[in-house]
Amino acid sequence: MTRVILVGDGVVARRWAALIERSPRLELARHVALRDLDAALEGTPDATVAAAVPPRAALEVVQRLIQHERAGLVPSPWFRGLARMVDNDGPAKAWGAIQVASGWNTLPGVRWLSRQVAGARHVSLEIGGVPGCDDGDLWEVLTRAAAVLRRWTGDGRVTQLRSRGTAELEFTVEGRVSANLRLRTQGPRLSGVVDGAAGRRWRLDWQPDRETRERSAGRREADRHVPDADVRALHQLLDPNAAGGDSLRRAADDARWMEREFSDLRLPISRRALAHSTRIRGQRPTDLPGALGLRGPALDAPTPADALSVELPTLPLELAALRAGIKPVAFLTLKPSEEAAVRDAVTDFTVERRERGVLVEAQDQWIDDRDRGERRVELYISADPDAAATTARLQAEGDPSRSITELGALMGYPACCVQAFASLDDRSNNSRNRYWTAACTEHPGPWPWELNNLFATLVPFFPCSYRCEAALAYARATLAEAEREQPGLTARLRHVLARPVLYFDHEHQVVIEPTAEYDGSPGPVPIAGATVPTWVSAAMARFARAIGASGRLELTDAELRLGTQTLHRTDPALGLVAPFGTG
Repeated sequence: MTRVILVGDGVVARRWAALIERSPRLELARHVALRDLDAALEGTPDATVAAAVPPRAALEVVQRLIQHERAGLVPSPWFRGLARMVDNDGPAKAWGAIQVASGWNTLPGVRWLSRQVAGARHVSLEIGGVPGCDDGDLWEVLTRAAAVLRRWTGDGRVTQLRSRGTAELEFTVEGRVSANLRLRTQGPRLSGVVDGAAGRRWRLDWQPDRETRERSAGRREADRHVPDADVRALHQLLDPNAAGGDSLRRAADDARWMEREFSDLRLPISRRALAHSTRIRGQRPTDLPGALGLRGPALDAPTPADALSVELPTLPLELAALRAGIKPVAFLTLKPSEEAAVRDAVTDFTVERRERGVLVEAQDQWIDDRDRGERRVELYISADPDAAATTARLQAEGDPSRSITELGALMGYPACCVQAFASLDDRSNNSRNRYWTAACTEHPGPWPWELNNLFATLVPFFPCSYRCEAALAYARATLAEAEREQPGLTARLRHVLARPVLYFDHEHQVVIEPTAEYDGSPGPVPIAGATVPTWVSAAMARFARAIGASGRLELTDAELRLGTQTLHRTDPALGLVAPFGTG
């Protein structure tokens, strides 16, 4: 009987607990949260560990297992942290006793297909999502796919890398065998093809619980039932060799390979990180650092940071863009009380009107249900009646996701920004959309302040990059028109928007007042003070005051350094420094 300390409190942990309790070979010794793992290890010296936790938390479990010289099972850890551990600490003898549940190599069909790779000319692999889940973020899909791929190609080199937004990734690897990979967030699904000599071919298709194998000349084997990912993962605790999983040592080699081959790949923060942050706020409302993915000394000033005053134009800037001739149709979502003033300003234009409900949840996430939430008025304004009517029909009466390109053109948005937005796997969470724009932006700053959309918005679309020339031209033409009506508006907006921002999500951001020597370069930001948008919580405003008093801020993959204090980044590990300024 193998005694198990189960770590985690999410859905996967609950599934694992049920499986362990039904197993004749496993016994649930303890079920604990990560913070209680050390005590559980000391109090249960004869137990192994099964960790059902997110990637960064998996890395913490690895560190504790090595410290205690204990065996265990973890999901694929955060690969950057694992690669750094390899480089800093070197090989650890305990790593061979730690198993990684990547999910794919334990499939019987993948092991069958792997046996055909020796001597093959070419392999193709398509993977969607991650085992045991409906979908996965591309970094997670890539990390788990690498566990299969490197068994086939060895230390190969990646070529022809192409990403399509946040939903799809394609690349070729030239190694022991040439391989083409296509990864998608939606799944879970796996399909692999091995082409051998003399026209021989082996094919595997897997979907949850069933797989189909096909040999040369169309010899198809019957569909086979396959145990689900949770069962296969826990089998690694009992018999790693038979389960066919990966040791931590192998996963560390994969992590170093990923660091080398995908160093330039830019992807935004995962949806799961943002969802995990929301869960933490619900479960532990007073744990602000935990919800932001931070752990360390308390930073809670006795007084809150000042609220930042942003004086936007009296009328929406979209009307200035319409008058400037840079957009065929202005699309506005207004409170009913705001409608009359807008109509008075557009008497020379055609107006199409619709009503809807607007429901916006945490992180500026818009719920796609026009019948829920606060009542709003949609106005579609244009000099061309047909354009106004077409835009209203596509946006309000159909599925706007299917008409993104046409709607973007009607509203005058840059085509590059429309295409980038259309490539996102989930467009509902505006916090993540801003992370996506930042991930697509070459860092050296300063970034042009006119595209700062973190706490005020001058353009009604998400730029494909915070350096996008087309988006910047749109913003400047709009401001030039608005300036004619409100002289001094541009200077007032520049004063508040030309500042770096420490951004966690819509409700958790700090506007930094940098010192004179700040030039937007990567690395530490010298701080003279800090303010916050008006809508952040009192706890976040006190946190911002402490940041403003720290004198210096630096955000790395692993840490948030504030003066002499260091906060470690854990799951959900939110955060980016957006170096907006003038330059």
